Amino acid sequence: MSAAIQDVRSVGMPDVVFDVFQIPDFDGRMARLREVVTPRLRELGELLAPTVSDLVGEPLFAHVALHMRRRVNPPTDTWVAFGPAARGYKALPHLEVGVEARHVFTHFMLKPEAQVLKMPFLKSLSLPKLKALAGEAPLIWYAGEHGEGPVPVRAIRPRAWSDLRARAGRKDASLCLGLVLDRSDPAVRGPGLTGALIEQLQALAPLYRAARGL
Repeated sequence: MSAAIQDVRSVGMPDVVFDVFQIPDFDGRMARLREVVTPRLRELGELLAPTVSDLVGEPLFAHVALHMRRRVNPPTDTWVAFGPAARGYKALPHLEVGVEARHVFTHFMLKPEAQVLKMPFLKSLSLPKLKALAGEAPLIWYAGEHGEGPVPVRAIRPRAWSDLRARAGRKDASLCLGLVLDRSDPAVRGPGLTGALIEQLQALAPLYRAARGL
């Protein structure tokens, strides 16, 4: 573990964080989310932004998801995003650290708002290139931006690759790849979390750099 990782103060995720996503009603979950989860993600964003900026080779700004447009369905996950613009992140390649009922996750993401950047990147992304960028990390390809349809990158075969890439290229789709830490992992609850997250973000950094042309 590098000195940069060791120097980052820890923010853990106890059971009370994951239990927020079991609250069935919209108002109850949103209130508890803002009380319990959002402050932890805001602190993680402040702690991690300098180190993640070093990993990708350009300044990144932390943006905590607030879910302000939701009125009926409560969120099933939430996150802090790290992007290259101070005023927003959805229209640009970005990295995310987030939490849902079962996992803490890290994502590399190109949302539908970044379609003009997503399509050229997808066209340049062959399956051998994707596997080379993933390296030894157990990278997961997702069918959606909320953890839907997970497929281990190592398991993707050429026959399935064109279909996966075509689906991600739709105007209403996101390109999402990531890694997870199970809520039962001892690192999640305390001192080991920030170091584990940085190691995962380091594994995602080559994808970010490729999408940004760095």
